[in-house]
Amino acid sequence: MTTSQTCRSLEEQSTDSLVETHWLAQHLEDQDIRVIEIDPAPLPPNNIGHIPNSVVLDWRRDLWHGTSRDFVTGRDFQSLMERSGVTNDTTVICCSLVKQFSTYLFWFLRYNDHKKVKVLNGGLQKWISDRLPLTSDVKTLGHSNAGFYRPASPNINMRALRDYVLTNMRNRDLILIDARTPQEFRGELINVPELPQEGSYCAGHIPGAEHVFFEENFLPDGRFKPSRELKQIYISRGIRPDKEIVAYCRSGHRATVIWFVLTQLLGYPNVRVYDGSWTEWGNLVGAPIEKA
Repeated sequence: MTTSQTCRSLEEQSTDSLVETHWLAQHLEDQDIRVIEIDPAPLPPNNIGHIPNSVVLDWRRDLWHGTSRDFVTGRDFQSLMERSGVTNDTTVICCSLVKQFSTYLFWFLRYNDHKKVKVLNGGLQKWISDRLPLTSDVKTLGHSNAGFYRPASPNINMRALRDYVLTNMRNRDLILIDARTPQEFRGELINVPELPQEGSYCAGHIPGAEHVFFEENFLPDGRFKPSRELKQIYISRGIRPDKEIVAYCRSGHRATVIWFVLTQLLGYPNVRVYDGSWTEWGNLVGAPIEKA
């Protein structure tokens, strides 16, 4: 199969995984749609306003397990969905003020095998720039008549854990992609400049990793670039669809942008997210690290 055959176009994929702002504005009252906004704490919370009829979740409090660094699954995921007003037949629209949190929620829902999910192209910033309606009111968790949610087993092949990366990092059929800033990749910073330089003892990147800064995937207005431009970004760096791909960043958010683009917009069949990312790898005793 050729690269052009494997990489489906943005136009073919957009109705499956992306929704545009003006389409959503016309469907806000649909009973089978739920808009979920992810609060990007520790960055400042959204005080600008919210899309009407949306639910706001905190990415860590609501998506992570209460006592371990892992995601809620099974009955905990069931409870989260029911409290969010989501059934198995609900189409969830993921949005945030910060681009990578929308794809993080999308990835989390697909990891838990919720099939009807889309990303709002351009996110809340595009919604605001289009001067579409905002509200200060959001749905309250736990006050919904949505009905029963049937949880499924997690899609474990969407995720790479630390030992898998350590074992396979030198496998020529696997490509690691670092989605962080160039400064983080080179080992000049541990975190993005606007946040404290903490969370890992060591700076650098996993040896052999390719660097694709996640912002390269977006147009200036926050929407994803056309498929022909996205293809060029990855193919020009030898990131082909016949390879296994593992994307990472600092804590998993930016890596899901890479995963979303490759799997949902370009049709790559074998992509995982190493969500432990640099907050784990940069603290592992004896783990190999490179600096550019």
